[in-house]
Parts: sequence; structure tokens; C-alpha cells
Amino acid sequence: MSTLKTPPVAQGQVHGGQAHLAYLLAWGKNTAAAALADLLRQNVRAHTSDKEFTLEGRKFPRGSLIIKTKDNPDDLFARMQKLAAVHGVDVYATDNSWVSEGVNFGSNHVQFIRKPKVAMAYNMPTSPLSAGWTRYVLEQMYGYPVTVINSWQIGAADLDKFNVLILPDGSGFWGGGYSGILNESIVQRLKTWISGGGTLITFGDATRWLTQEKVDLLATSRELKNGKPEREAGKEKKEEAPPTTASGAYDLEKAIQPKEELPEYTPGALMRIQLESAHWLSAGYDDGRAIAIVESRNIYTPLTLDKGVNVGVYLAEDKVLASGFTWETSRKQIANKAYLMYQRLGRGHVIAFAEDPNYRAFMDGLNLLFMNAVLLGPAH
Repeated sequence: MSTLKTPPVAQGQVHGGQAHLAYLLAWGKNTAAAALADLLRQNVRAHTSDKEFTLEGRKFPRGSLIIKTKDNPDDLFARMQKLAAVHGVDVYATDNSWVSEGVNFGSNHVQFIRKPKVAMAYNMPTSPLSAGWTRYVLEQMYGYPVTVINSWQIGAADLDKFNVLILPDGSGFWGGGYSGILNESIVQRLKTWISGGGTLITFGDATRWLTQEKVDLLATSRELKNGKPEREAGKEKKEEAPPTTASGAYDLEKAIQPKEELPEYTPGALMRIQLESAHWLSAGYDDGRAIAIVESRNIYTPLTLDKGVNVGVYLAEDKVLASGFTWETSRKQIANKAYLMYQRLGRGHVIAFAEDPNYRAFMDGLNLLFMNAVLLGPAH
């Protein structure tokens, strides 16, 4: 065994020479997402397959890219050679569209990828850390441009210039949170924008904002410690009799317990996630598993089937904790609850993460989940 002086560099190439029909790129690694980001920056037209297929004896998983020679630059072959070398990806040329298994190139499960035009909120009430991590992942790790918009100016911004909007986690220092700056008229503008084909992506406190009654962009609620929805907290309740002990005496201990207490704070733990294998957001995760970092009190009731899709849910209580610490009550409560939620609105969609998938920009295993939302969202 010897020590490497420099990290190994992935080697990629175009197999099969110059194609007359299409080039294929298997989805499943972060390098594939980086390659797609590069293609989109070059305005190269690409399609993604929501179902796997087998062509010329090679299997291509969900999310795999189909770059047709038609309607693309004449120097596409040279571009694909450079793409393979720069990103260390294997590209397969084909002159044949006859698949032996799975969907064909003309299937309804093959989507044209509209070029993402990404905007992201920053400044209060967003967390400067969350906004910075997200911008770093997009611009530095994947080389994809993002336009930052001051949160206070979202109401005046021309959102029609964008088809992806990211609301980072909140800072916790701005008492009103997103509700303090995004009033009902702005919420209505966002709903119109999403219905027209926009993709709204939220993390942490921004996801909580979606669930508020006056916003109503996500049909769930963060849970209280007793499992009841936070959304119902504070509403008028019927008067309850004073708590008593078995002997009939006034029960002080029971009386002073908070009725709307949040779950115990998880100070930092790696939690196992089960992904919905049929949804395009989980493309690239063939084993159906991911690990997310939890550093909050956020526990969300899963969406019902008529409202949306729980693309990612935490594993059962005896399997969910991968590393770190969480209180036993929180571990039991977070089990089988929603981590990543998807809800359609018109021609667009809301993609909501319970936590920040870009935490410190070092959660490489979640990069593909986030980039699926950004790069493939406009395709659906």
C-alpha cells in the first residue's frame, strides 16, 4: 500500500465513435449531474428517461440522458469527447433506437430537459450559511449559474425570467421568518408562477413556511412533541377540566407541562432515508437509500397519496440513526416521517426538504437528490 500524492482522476470517453442518432449517458453519479449542467450551459438539447431501458445489451438506469444529434450543434461529437474527459463520464454513441427492454426514445417517460434558469433568495430571513452552501454547490461544485434575489425584493422580481426558485433554510434571527416578508399577495404570485411551470425548492424553515394555512403550498404540518400538527396549535380549543391526581388533588406537574411543545432538538445526527424508487426525484439512487443530516426539531407528517409524494422518508426507529446523537423520543417520532416531499401545482411543482441537503456543502451523497430537483425539475 502506498500513499497517493494526488487524488485519482476519473477517466471517461465516448464509446462507439461518432453517433448519427444519439449519445447516451447513464445517471447515477454526481459526475453525471455535472456533465448535464455543462451541457445545459452550452445550450445542448438533452432528454432524460424516467424509466430504465436496455439498448445494445447495456442497461441505462432511471434518469439516464439521451442527447440526440438532431437539433444539436454540428460539433456535438467533439463536445461529447470533451465532456467525457472533463467530467470523467462514459458516453455511449448509438445509431440504433431499438431497445430490448424498457422505454424507447419516443416514450412519454422520456422528457425534454428545459434549461433551468435558477434564482435563489438571500438576506433575511434566509440563513447566510444555507444560502452560501447552496450557492457553493451549484456554482463551484457543478458550475451552474444562479441568480440571487434579495428576499425583500421577491415580490417585485420578474419571476417569469426563472423556472427554478430556491428558498434556503431560515436564519432563526428574524422573528417573522418568511411570513414576515412574503405576504398573501406575494404568495399568490408564487402560486401563479408555479402553476405556469415553475419549480419551487425549499429547505428547513422555508418548508415549514409552505405548510402555513395562509400559504397552503404543502399539504402537511410540522409535528409537535405529542404528534399533533403544529399548524393547528393556538387555535381555539374547548375548555378542559383542571388536571388532577388519582386522589382528586390538583396535579401541579401535569398542569405546568406545555401543551404545544416541539420535539426535542436533534443537535446533529445522520439519519437513514428510504427513497420512492418510482419517482424521478430519486433517479440515480438504485439502492433506494440515502443518508441525511438532521440538526433541528423538524418532523413532518407524510403527505397523503391524494396530495403528493413522500419521495424520501426516514427509516423505522430501530434503523433510522446512522451516526450522531438524537433523543430517544425524537428518534421514535421521526421514524417513518417525511424528509423529501413533492407536490404538484398546475404545470409546476413544490419540492420540499425537511432539512438542508447542502449542509456545509459536504453531504456528497445528497448532491444528486438536490441536483435532480434543480436540473430535472423543469423537465417535468
